[in-house]
Amino acid sequence: MKKRGLMFLLMLMILGLAGCGQQAREIPELLSPVGATMDTAAVYRGNLENVRVLEAVVAPRSQAVCFTSDVLLGEMLVSPGDEVEAGDILARPDASETQGAIAALDQEAASLAETAAYEAQMREIDMELYQLNLDAAPNADARYEIETEMLLYDQEYQNDVSARESRLEAIAAEKAELEKALAGGELLAPCRGRVATVCAQRGQRLAAYETVCVITDEDDLVLQSAYLTPSELAGALEIYALAGETRLKLIPEAVDEAEYRRSALRGAQYPSAFSVEGGCPMQIGETAALCLVTARAENALLVPVNSVFTENGESYVYVVEGESRVRRDVTCGVRGAAEIEITFGLEEGETVYVGE
Repeated sequence: MKKRGLMFLLMLMILGLAGCGQQAREIPELLSPVGATMDTAAVYRGNLENVRVLEAVVAPRSQAVCFTSDVLLGEMLVSPGDEVEAGDILARPDASETQGAIAALDQEAASLAETAAYEAQMREIDMELYQLNLDAAPNADARYEIETEMLLYDQEYQNDVSARESRLEAIAAEKAELEKALAGGELLAPCRGRVATVCAQRGQRLAAYETVCVITDEDDLVLQSAYLTPSELAGALEIYALAGETRLKLIPEAVDEAEYRRSALRGAQYPSAFSVEGGCPMQIGETAALCLVTARAENALLVPVNSVFTENGESYVYVVEGESRVRRDVTCGVRGAAEIEITFGLEEGETVYVGE
């Protein structure tokens, strides 16, 4: 009998513990006592920004170096890692091809001049023959036919003269470009720095403005981050960097489309670069937080992000009213890291429940 009493008491204790555990997990949806353990926040007005943050590193500015005309590369005088000074010779074109091209243009111009002289002589003879035939024409119809042939002949001659003159002008322009390239054919370093990459080799035919090598200018520092599209940069309201407590205003650098395509083909990452207004005060290799302000709200109603809940795509909060909390639908605006804008559903000074 004593043993049965102990067993009954033990069962009552187990049931009591189970009931306590079940009660602790229940959270009423709309009503619950407001106690000291509930986290709440007042709805207030303030300014809010949506900021996208990326890591950025300080690096020397890169400059792509290229010839300004089509060339056959004769010598490549630097390798990746070489240090250069402004004005150092980086590469030389194959002068023999340029000289050959100039000689070919001279020969074509001379041939056109000979053709022009010959056709001018032939025109004089042909016109004299036309005139003799015209003088001997037996009637008006015959004269009209001869005059028509003379006009057509002379028109064709003038067209040939115009075509030769146009071609001679083009030859002169091409020759001037080649002579300019021959006179200043050496590719020079635009600044002091280090050769980052070499994109061409001896014997390679290069188009005008095709990158030969890339020089990093260690006197001109920029911030580099993961690639950001032009639309992402254009959509930012403000771009700045945080280096410790220092805020730096940034200016996006233009994208080198050719280098971007080459990087994509190589499977390499093309970084976005930003110059620092007033100069970069940091050292190569140091990092900063790159911040893009994508949205901004001023004098907006703000609450903690953890106070807003979502169900079936609808947002709502729990407003604390006396000893209860009442669910209320809201419309959200700009979302920040810790706070969110409420554009409809709350008023300044109201108190909301803040979830964990």
